Amino acid sequence: MIKLPYGKPVYQRLYTRFTVFSELMVFLEQEAFTGYLEIESWEGSGKIILKEGSITHVVIKTIEGVFDRNVALNKIYNQVKHPECTIDVYELPEVFTDLVKDFCHAELMYYRLDSRFTDVKKLLENLTMQKHYGLMEVEFEKPRQTGIIYLQKGEVIKTQMVTDTPKKTYARDFPLKRLLKLAGEKNGIVNVYRVKPGNDIEIVKPGKMKGTEKPVKALDMNDSRLQMLKLTVSEVGELFSKLELILKKVKKDFDFNYHLRRLRLDLTAKYPFLDPFAGEIEYADGTMNLTVAPGKDENFEEGIRELTQRMIDLVSPLISEGVMNQTLNSHRELLRKLED
Repeated sequence: MIKLPYGKPVYQRLYTRFTVFSELMVFLEQEAFTGYLEIESWEGSGKIILKEGSITHVVIKTIEGVFDRNVALNKIYNQVKHPECTIDVYELPEVFTDLVKDFCHAELMYYRLDSRFTDVKKLLENLTMQKHYGLMEVEFEKPRQTGIIYLQKGEVIKTQMVTDTPKKTYARDFPLKRLLKLAGEKNGIVNVYRVKPGNDIEIVKPGKMKGTEKPVKALDMNDSRLQMLKLTVSEVGELFSKLELILKKVKKDFDFNYHLRRLRLDLTAKYPFLDPFAGEIEYADGTMNLTVAPGKDENFEEGIRELTQRMIDLVSPLISEGVMNQTLNSHRELLRKLED
């Protein structure tokens, strides 16, 4: 599938065995997210483009062909049911989300031109004069990199270098002059694509699609056990908040929220309610809240206990023994309750 302009990576390599896709989409909508999701599995490659939290375009390429609109969205929902499907989320400036849906449907114009016999600089000048709308790729083998030049009405709007490794794809903005110089010095393969602007469509929101709704469990404020669970979660949040404040002083590069999210993802297979994208438990601004009543068979207390212990084990080596003991002693009633 065509390479879109790479933005700021927000989440990378999210496996669907740990991620509730529909809840991720709800989260991005609530955050008014602007960018796109890249979904990969053995079935194919799909992209969902969002602007201020709303879907503006969907496309997927499979062995059956390329599909867009609600057909693509339905196929993606089937795709993310597989546990080995991966999701990458990239944030983009708003101006690019208006363009990337067009780039998704680029048509091949020139294919596998050898840079030894092609003057890439002159080719770009010609595309500029033609007010070309599309992109040019220059693929290099060693190292495996692809320079990408994006054009709109003949004007270069972005130039990037994408490096592929076995574990990850890295993308960065790259000087146009330097890319043209590399294309003249190294052997490369050149591909040119053109796009037809104007693919605005109405797309059904994921939460409204038949068969994709996740039942929401209402909080029963009169349930005494539920109130105890809410209190426990709040107390754990107070402990986490203290640890986070300490770490900001002694280990400034430690991203507490990131590590908490990773711990929750690691435990999601055993305790689905801990999934950070499920919205059942939220930690923000030093407070943790239970927002959705847990199911009867979710082993809630056990999951909270394991999450708390794992966080303590993670941060203990970073905090002095005296400060750590003092902090834990101030929450000994909570820790005793979790052990009961």
